[in-house]
Amino acid sequence: MPVPVAGWPVYDGGPPIDSTPSVANLTSTAQTVFIGSGNAAHPADYPGVEGYSAYSAGGQELWHTNVTEPPTDAHPAYGVQASLTVANLQGATDVFAGSLGQEAYALDGATGSVLPGWPFFSADSIFSTAAVADLYGTGQDDLVVGGGSLLGLHNAPNTKTVGTSGS
Repeated sequence: MPVPVAGWPVYDGGPPIDSTPSVANLTSTAQTVFIGSGNAAHPADYPGVEGYSAYSAGGQELWHTNVTEPPTDAHPAYGVQASLTVANLQGATDVFAGSLGQEAYALDGATGSVLPGWPFFSADSIFSTAAVADLYGTGQDDLVVGGGSLLGLHNAPNTKTVGTSGS
């Protein structure tokens, strides 16, 4: 029988959580749990609460960053279904995930602040969790990101490599 964990489950404001949680040790004493929330099925049901969140090991929300869309998106979707990838992107523990809209974010793992150079325009939804590796032997992590379209063309899946500054 599972043993209850103090502080869990948590209430995230209502949007569904379709992402698998990611965990990182941001301090010497505690783990941080990262989730993405919301889905495109009902993007207007939870305005202002769909996005990226971090929770303490005890279930306290540490930060939440909303997904935003470019004003040119005629059909905005604000959810995050991909799991957040944990990586050292700009000198500390950071997280990355695409959204169901047209932008992908890299965030400071400790504060949820958008990293300099981000978000990047993805042209369509990103459902997959990014992989992280030093692809070019530079000593710096790079992201490998799968996407749903190429330059807005439907049914044209693509894979991109993204540097630490969103390019």
